[in-house]
Amino acid sequence: MALKEWIGKNTSEWIGGLKTFLKFPYGPQTRPTDDYQLTNKHWTVESDSCDKLVVSVSAHVSPTANDIWIDTNRNPMIIAPVSSVGQVAYEDVFCYLCDATSGDLTVTLANASNLSNREFVFKKTDTTANAVIIQRLGGNFGTETFDGNDRASLRLTNQGDTLHLISDGVNWHIITMDAHMIKPTSITVTVGTSAEGVADLQTAYDGNVYNLSEAQPATPGMNLEVEFTNILRINEVAVRGYYKGTAAHYVEIQLYNYATTAWDSLTHMVDEDVFSGHLKAPPNSDDYVSSGNAIVRFYHPSAGISSHDLYLDMVNIRGLS
Repeated sequence: MALKEWIGKNTSEWIGGLKTFLKFPYGPQTRPTDDYQLTNKHWTVESDSCDKLVVSVSAHVSPTANDIWIDTNRNPMIIAPVSSVGQVAYEDVFCYLCDATSGDLTVTLANASNLSNREFVFKKTDTTANAVIIQRLGGNFGTETFDGNDRASLRLTNQGDTLHLISDGVNWHIITMDAHMIKPTSITVTVGTSAEGVADLQTAYDGNVYNLSEAQPATPGMNLEVEFTNILRINEVAVRGYYKGTAAHYVEIQLYNYATTAWDSLTHMVDEDVFSGHLKAPPNSDDYVSSGNAIVRFYHPSAGISSHDLYLDMVNIRGLS
């Protein structure tokens, strides 16, 4: 039965599997009386002046996972500004606009078991470098996962970054999340000589360049590991650099595979090669992340010559964090 055919009747009807009543004696601020306690706890309230049904979960009671309030005065697609730390619970909020101007902003999700089939969208609105951190209940001690990953939180780092989550009643699933550039947190040089640090290869075109000279006569001639933390998924490895060697020499760009405990080659840089590009991660990208950690390696397999140099302006991972 169409809604317009039902409005105005003096009897209850079923619409789309929901028990409906023309007149409802209780607003969404209180629970219905026993006369209206249906097994599936679905109610509607409408009037002749209404032209659509609006679904929401009331913030004034403690709904169960099956409660659906249909009420002309409330809207489930409410957009709420967030500028201070808080917990997402039973509010009628679908989209959170998160302002991290004052510092990193942490929002804690309520227990996924209480929010089965509920969706939340978070968007970072400010232009600062501060992060919006969406963490599971219990943080590092929680038992819920994001897409099967047991990490404690997800991060939005750039203005306009968004995260869309849904609960299956046990864990959280990522519907969409904007990939962004993630800077390395540390470097390890096992072969080669350098006076620079990790900050010199974090940002392109900032005037800082990381320089690593080959070790002579060591084999391999160069081994530089660029380390990342808080990684959820790798989409691409972004590199801007230059290698000065000879025609017979080259530097491999590799990712560490935690599943095979081996290094997998993405490409290589040759003599006089100005390399600037995004290297797509292999299809099984989860194998390259362990507890949020990922490593990109620059490896010179043959014997080094001290006059050969690698210059790196930027090494980033484009992905989720």
